[in-house]
Amino acid sequence: MLKLWWRTLRLPNLLMLFLVQWIVSQYFVQEFSWLHLLCISGASILIALAGNIWNDVEDIHLDLANGKQGIILPENATKAKIVAYTALFLGLVLGYLASNLARLEFFFFFCLAALLLWLYAHYLSRYKFLSNFIISFLISLAILLSYYLEVEHPNYQRKFDAWHELGLLLYAAYAFIYNWMREVIKDLEDKEGDVLAKRISLADIIGIKTVKLLLGLCFVALIVSIFVFMSFQDDLGKFKIIYLLNLLLLQFLALVLLFEAKSKNSFRRLSSLIKWIMLFGLLIPLLVS
Repeated sequence: MLKLWWRTLRLPNLLMLFLVQWIVSQYFVQEFSWLHLLCISGASILIALAGNIWNDVEDIHLDLANGKQGIILPENATKAKIVAYTALFLGLVLGYLASNLARLEFFFFFCLAALLLWLYAHYLSRYKFLSNFIISFLISLAILLSYYLEVEHPNYQRKFDAWHELGLLLYAAYAFIYNWMREVIKDLEDKEGDVLAKRISLADIIGIKTVKLLLGLCFVALIVSIFVFMSFQDDLGKFKIIYLLNLLLLQFLALVLLFEAKSKNSFRRLSSLIKWIMLFGLLIPLLVS
């Protein structure tokens, strides 16, 4: 039972969201309030949790057709919806509090995230080529909000420079790319079930070979960016070099697996590998602290 809840609530993903927002506060903002950060992260996590539950409720019959077992079954779908809307309400309350401590206009983005997740679960999940961009955009939005809500706090002394903001934008862009790639690969993994559910993925529009080529170009761009990052570092210690080289090796491995992947299991392994690459990539700010 605990294993099923762990998978349904996607706790590792929610914990990663908090970790990324803490990294932004610690290494891009540098001066932040823990209470304010907890409000921002709590709002982001609760709204994301509501989206996860909505999506699982809508996917009950599809999961059963794909042979997947989830904690949300037809008989407890109503209770799950109550939990989802409760999480959404609490998330929006925390989002309002976090925005009110900085600039109330930011509350719009918490409402936007909630609306997009609701639309994704109930309508847009059929158009997976579009919904992948929405989910990746929301990950980047969570990163941007954790930065701008902190620097707009009245107690914050503006000591950051343009490089901090540029680094933050690149960080959000990396999170977008990594997450989008993983979502596209998960679509390739679930292609058979998506066909039964009449869902339209990117592969249905441009073909699997073209999707692989596009993903391969993304991998190459990320690999080049790591080399560029290393070239701009004046003092790379042994640990940093080993860390970045391992990240490069994982990228090369994923690139090879991408073009060799044909079966459902091979795409599942590739998806898991990209998740680890995404985690290690998003930890890079710790290297330059």
